[in-house]
Amino acid sequence: MPKLKETATNDERYSKEEFPVYAYLRDHGVWMEEDKIFNAMERELKMEEGEVVSHGHKFDAASMSIGAGGVITAKDHKGKDTKIGIEIDGKKMEGFATLSKKLEFYTQWATDWKWREYAMPFYPRNDKEKTEMVHLVSQVNHMYMKEENSFALNTIFRYPYNVHTRSANSKHLMEISQNHDPIWIYTKDAQRLGFKRGDAVRVKIVDTVSGLESGYFVAMAIPTEAVMPGTLACSHHGGRWKLTNHVTIPNGVTDGKVAPSTAPRDLSNKEYLKESPANIGKEGGQIKIEDYSGTAGLNSCGVPVAEIQMDGKVGKLKYVEGIKGFKAERFPAYNRDSENIWWDGLSGSWQNAVAAPHPDPVSGMHCWHHKVIIEAAEPGDKIGDIFVNYDNNFKVYQAWRDQLTRGLDSNSTIRRPRHIKRPWVTLDPSAYDVTIKS
Repeated sequence: MPKLKETATNDERYSKEEFPVYAYLRDHGVWMEEDKIFNAMERELKMEEGEVVSHGHKFDAASMSIGAGGVITAKDHKGKDTKIGIEIDGKKMEGFATLSKKLEFYTQWATDWKWREYAMPFYPRNDKEKTEMVHLVSQVNHMYMKEENSFALNTIFRYPYNVHTRSANSKHLMEISQNHDPIWIYTKDAQRLGFKRGDAVRVKIVDTVSGLESGYFVAMAIPTEAVMPGTLACSHHGGRWKLTNHVTIPNGVTDGKVAPSTAPRDLSNKEYLKESPANIGKEGGQIKIEDYSGTAGLNSCGVPVAEIQMDGKVGKLKYVEGIKGFKAERFPAYNRDSENIWWDGLSGSWQNAVAAPHPDPVSGMHCWHHKVIIEAAEPGDKIGDIFVNYDNNFKVYQAWRDQLTRGLDSNSTIRRPRHIKRPWVTLDPSAYDVTIKS
């Protein structure tokens, strides 16, 4: 966030701090890097010192050209031609994140990749079309929920105070969330099944393609009107765990100092970006911590200690110790209240461990929602307990791959479209190359 960095480093209250950005956010809590972003496709391309800016990325302005359909192409910092925008009525705009830079109702690349019937937006309207278009039907469609205690589990909603595991280092956010990660269940569904607020329940994940069980996690039931009938919700931004409280590492916390290198360590510096991959593993590419050595806490504000047992086929996890107060060694003045932690964090459950890989047959991305069977906890179960059948999970992945996808053949030269932004960071071109023998 360049504007945040510029603001913090030029503010006399923070410019002399060890970490100006950290200090700024410590006092302000939030930062807005950019406003009015809802029509980003209509923003005009910006010119800055010989570069053109599109969707936050910089390209060589001298290399810009306009092709068919008004699509604008320019070279990135590696010299690769990239579609960066579109010209319409004389205005050069950023456009949509599609190959045509327009909002597409027909997608040619879907046809090229063997999905011609889905090249236009469509969704099955009746049972016959659901059977024919199984690739589009969600694995949590209610036609799969045949048992009285089967539900569609929503795993991907986000608490406003948690962001994956990163929030666990924030004492303020963790005092709000306390690693709490219950199962939300519609009030009348809870009454029908006999679950009350605070009850421990087993949630078994069952695959709708293979019919195999992935395992279960034990969570706290919270009856609520906030979810739809027949659905459950359990955020994947809670239920954290760790295997040890502390680890001693010489120079264990960075102060941001680095060994001398050709270019300054700055992610906006083109020369540094070119240099850093080549220096991985070498002296010039290593972080140097010169003023700290000692014990580094591992997410000490929001992560209880767990025990894991695995034999390669099944795995188990169980919490063994709650969160406790500790004496902070890093930023001790700011964290002088870290010994006042009063929450134990033992009401969360790590549901992600149980879920098998579900590769969407068209996009290849993981399908996060699951069919689950919910039952009362058994004797000995505690909230946070996990049981995973890794053997079944691999078979689930194979079933999705073999029964739903449309594989490559001997004419294929790349394994997936290069333009799909998954992962978000562009991969080396060789990562897409494939050779398949007939």
